[in-house]
Amino acid sequence: MGNGLQKNFPPDDRSPGKSLHWALSNRLHKLVKLLLRRGADPNAPDREGFTPLQRAIRRGFCHVDALERFFEVCDQLNRRVLVDARDGSGRTALHHALASMSRQRNVVELLLRRGADPNAADHRGWRPLHVARNSAIAWIFLDACRREAADRPVQIDARDGSGRMPLQSAVVDLDPHLARVLLNYGADLSNFDFPTSDDLAKKWLPRLKEGGQKVKMLLAYNFLVLYGILAERGYSMDLMTDLRIMKFFEDHGFLVKKSAASGDDEHWYDNEEFAREAKKTRLNSSLSLYDLVRLRPGDAARLVSRQEHCDISSLWRSRAPWNCLSDESREAGIAHVCETILRSGCAGTRPFMDPRRCELRRLMKEDLFYIWLTAAASILDRRRESLLIDFFVQMSAVIVCITLVYIFSLCNLEITRFVKPR
Repeated sequence: MGNGLQKNFPPDDRSPGKSLHWALSNRLHKLVKLLLRRGADPNAPDREGFTPLQRAIRRGFCHVDALERFFEVCDQLNRRVLVDARDGSGRTALHHALASMSRQRNVVELLLRRGADPNAADHRGWRPLHVARNSAIAWIFLDACRREAADRPVQIDARDGSGRMPLQSAVVDLDPHLARVLLNYGADLSNFDFPTSDDLAKKWLPRLKEGGQKVKMLLAYNFLVLYGILAERGYSMDLMTDLRIMKFFEDHGFLVKKSAASGDDEHWYDNEEFAREAKKTRLNSSLSLYDLVRLRPGDAARLVSRQEHCDISSLWRSRAPWNCLSDESREAGIAHVCETILRSGCAGTRPFMDPRRCELRRLMKEDLFYIWLTAAASILDRRRESLLIDFFVQMSAVIVCITLVYIFSLCNLEITRFVKPR
């Protein structure tokens, strides 16, 4: 090709400035037009397996006008652009548009008008909706599909290679806004299984170690809002899920330790610097952080639930009070606030840690209960929650009786050994 220009990006070329990929990504329309007219292939992959369209969208710099001109020139030259061409990981241009996080609404609409498949799966089974991992991008995609691809409805409950639906991914991400968007567009709760505590731990433990008190309190609040959204739509978690989630919270410092709850520990909130800063952190005109932490979590939760215009986010936006505490006291304080959030109706819904779950948490302290719980899980269906509770009640009564009989027999044996017959 003349002028030193090359049609596409040869495998051994190190000069991206001569490729169609580079020209389209940088919105050099005249150069794009020249390359196409001189025979450049609009679908040829570069060294990394990306077509010019995919490369331009991945950069996030390419404006929709440049892509429309690209399609127009290809139409004039009778060269079809393969909008569903796959890269090395099996992703299409639509995957990249939704994964770029730049909210390229016009680009998404253009791809759908050009026939992009809204349900194309990559090598991991991820559809475009699986990569739309925030509410704004998911809404853009679903709204565009409804208007531009009515003949290709989105499979909103499609499962990826690991068997996870987009709604389950939203729950693992603890993203209530994304969950609400998916439910509003028809996500089905009849086949929905709440993610396990292992799923939550895998996702959030690294963040919890790095993010400090802000992440932990924000996660507690997001979980409560998410729980409320699912409850509004008629979803109810079964007993096993309740216990596993509570165990996750217990194990990772979201709930007050028993010794702290009973008042055995020194009052960490009596630190003078903390008290001064906590009084400045207001949830509303009549309630401060200091008022909240001086109460037991249950009492604090009831107080928060009764308050109007309560700004819960102030609890994690303000760092000054927590910076006044030692690491141990800070952990106790954050656990207190997290448990208060989980027990409260501050998200406009019934609390997650209601009296029933608090009683279950108490029972979880008993090793025998938890062993039986694990054994029962393998033989009882999740829908038999009432039978499972009856099972534990009856077996607990049996154990009490057996224990009393055993103790009585031991006492009787000792008496017969030391009392001589006349």
